[in-house]
Amino acid sequence: MTSLSQSRPKTDWWPSGPNTTSTEAARYTGPADPAADSRVEDAKHLWAAADRGHELPQGWWPRYLADPPHRAACLSAVLTEGLVVLHDVPCEPGAVLAVARSLGYVRETNYGRLFDVRVEATPANLAFTSLAIAPHTDNPYRDPVPTAASGPAQSGQARAGQARP
Repeated sequence: MTSLSQSRPKTDWWPSGPNTTSTEAARYTGPADPAADSRVEDAKHLWAAADRGHELPQGWWPRYLADPPHRAACLSAVLTEGLVVLHDVPCEPGAVLAVARSLGYVRETNYGRLFDVRVEATPANLAFTSLAIAPHTDNPYRDPVPTAASGPAQSGQARAGQARP
């Protein structure tokens, strides 16, 4: 059973909008059995790349949209494994945001709702270089800290002197 004690909520105004919290006396006590709460750290499956081989959770966007059990399996993988490789997402404007919205609310940051990683001749940050970007949390100084990021990838090869579409 969960409970909130009776108290007056407090609203702070942040650049991203109102943030309503309860006072110290009114706080979430969680389920009676913490192991039953899949949001806690103990419910996560910690892994190292070397332990996984090439097996990562897989999903397919058209099936994700049409098949609730497949969607649930993909979302479960995000919750417990931290990722899912979602295939067949259309390579078109708005597709990345459609995937992100299917996971939950998309919060706008100082970079906007969408940030394109690209290679520039004189990069201003790591996202504009051809260097590998390790898994990380963007904007860890924000309140609330972002919980998920999508990293779309296009497949294909270009011959010397040609660009990929």
